[in-house]
Amino acid sequence: MRKTCSEAHDQLQRWNMIRSEWEDNKSREIETEFLDPMQTVLTHMSEKLYEINSFIDETESKIEDIKEENIYG
Repeated sequence: MRKTCSEAHDQLQRWNMIRSEWEDNKSREIETEFLDPMQTVLTHMSEKLYEINSFIDETESKIEDIKEENIYG
């Protein structure tokens, strides 16, 4: 099953709540092998999405500027 970034982040938050009640070697192994890398990937994805959205906003702004120049100039 595929997850969105926010759904995956929510899953990690739930793990943080469960972990406090389940401190043992297996939970540390799960955290080290799966959850920490997943958090790193989600952080990277969030940063890239921000960059993509900024690029889109800048491009739309430039297009509007060009349209205005062509109308008035």
